[in-house]
Amino acid sequence: MSEHAGKPEIRFAGFTEAWEQRKLGEITVFNPKAELPDVFEYVDLESVVGTEMLSHRTETKHTAPSRA
Repeated sequence: MSEHAGKPEIRFAGFTEAWEQRKLGEITVFNPKAELPDVFEYVDLESVVGTEMLSHRTETKHTAPSRA
């Protein structure tokens, strides 16, 4: 990690602490559709722009898009 890697210029509002580099698999669980819970929060790729999540929605296993 470079000297400035822990304090990037682009910040989330209200976040002032140093950032940690983490692998995505360390902070989330990936499930194949067969293992989706009955109800979950769905974030479509188009709902994320840069560092902002514009929207998300509650979906059910039966109503979720095929890419969920």
